Amino acid sequence: QASPFYRGQLVYVHETRPAAAQPQPPPSGLCPAVTGLLRHAGIESLFSHQAAAVEQLLSRGHVMLATPTASGKSLAYNLPVLHAAATQPEARAMYIFPTKALAHDQLRALRSLASQGVGPLFGLDVATYDGDTPQEERRARREGSRVLLTNPDMLHTAVLPAHKEWAGLLSNLRYVVVDEAHMYSGAFGAHVASVLRRLRRLAAMYGGGGFRFACCSATLGNPRELFCRLTGAGAGGASGEPLLVVDWDGSPRGRRQLVLWNPPLSAQPTCIPEGKGCRSQR
Repeated sequence: QASPFYRGQLVYVHETRPAAAQPQPPPSGLCPAVTGLLRHAGIESLFSHQAAAVEQLLSRGHVMLATPTASGKSLAYNLPVLHAAATQPEARAMYIFPTKALAHDQLRALRSLASQGVGPLFGLDVATYDGDTPQEERRARREGSRVLLTNPDMLHTAVLPAHKEWAGLLSNLRYVVVDEAHMYSGAFGAHVASVLRRLRRLAAMYGGGGFRFACCSATLGNPRELFCRLTGAGAGGASGEPLLVVDWDGSPRGRRQLVLWNPPLSAQPTCIPEGKGCRSQR
């Protein structure tokens, strides 16, 4: 701001103050197998938003997590899923991501967490199911995976139309995680909302309709409305089921500055190398 070069170009400057973490002990409802994983991973406490989400999911309610990036949203839904896997031999969960890359990132994270120490969750069957899944492996993943990571397209084209083959998963669904929920807007969001309603209807037909949604999103202005419109569940939705919106952040953060810089056109390059978008003048 003091430099003559930037004079008149910084149109907006906003500073956020640092904030300390808001730790809370892991909820008492978590089984020893999961608390053991946390100890082996060196996690002694959760952030306040994580603890609130875990409590809600354990008490069979829905959760909408709308907290900043890197605030630990994935741990908030992984813990209840691992608790169900450790305490209910038939329990299954489905994670829905908008891209295959995100699904594979979470696949590695969940496998790593489940393999902490040598407990009952060691080697938990966690797998992706997408267009890259080899045909010879699809049946085993369909029938054996305790946690299945997929995307809306595969759910629409490969899972729901063949629901008889997926009866084992649909009848034992405990949790459905919808990550990056803010991406499901407009026509795309309307299609995904219809797919999720089909999932609820078919799961109910096979006896697994009591599962809970955990939706995650970046911070936004209408998290409750987005959850209800996307899933058809939660308070305000057709079912009137309990929904907790977690829109506060209990993780630590440092001082940050947001600067909007509007450079003058004269500062743009005037010499474009040959072959980079325009013909050379000869």
